[in-house]
Amino acid sequence: MAKVRSIANLNGKLGDVVFFKRNGRTIVRTKRADMSKRLKEDACYEGHRNRYEYLKVVNAFATAIYRMGKEYAQKTDYKSHNKLYSRISQVLLSHDIEDLPLQEIRKHVKGLVLNFKETLPPISAGLHDDDIILGCDTAIEREARIKILIGTLPKVRKYKDKFKADVNMQAVDIIEFTVYPEDHLQNIKVPIALQEDQVVVVITNYFDGEYEQEWVRVV
Repeated sequence: MAKVRSIANLNGKLGDVVFFKRNGRTIVRTKRADMSKRLKEDACYEGHRNRYEYLKVVNAFATAIYRMGKEYAQKTDYKSHNKLYSRISQVLLSHDIEDLPLQEIRKHVKGLVLNFKETLPPISAGLHDDDIILGCDTAIEREARIKILIGTLPKVRKYKDKFKADVNMQAVDIIEFTVYPEDHLQNIKVPIALQEDQVVVVITNYFDGEYEQEWVRVV
């Protein structure tokens, strides 16, 4: 920023140069080039543009998983979207966007809680090969309702050298189970033949005698 001493009363814009008064002095500033245009076209920002393409896909995957849980659960924690985003970005930013390791995404988001329930649900749920294993290791006094959500991640499409992905799952399959008190100490095997581009969220609802509790977790 330059200061000008002159008998002329300079105030206004001349080309890319702006003159204005401050504390009785004339200040001169040069107008900067449009930053948004530089980000889009300048060669020195190519790395920034490439990273932005990755982050759009990261956000699409994180949003799709979060929205799947939100649609079928009573209440989800919006902060869990940030956790999904953070874990998925750890996978995608180190790989070619046209050859994404989708199975690695599933491993990185495994165990994330999508609502406010940090305690363990009365019915455990785990992924073993192509099966979901539901386990009732603790005695329950009432029935527990289970929803297994199997979501297919959005397809990544390339259009005019830019990558795009929807923010909703391509498809969601739902398997529902009811576990009764007499199922104590039994395991229930649910075959699902999981594909590499699918993610599973399990919602457990259980009435403990006072109010209904809900657990929403990625498995």
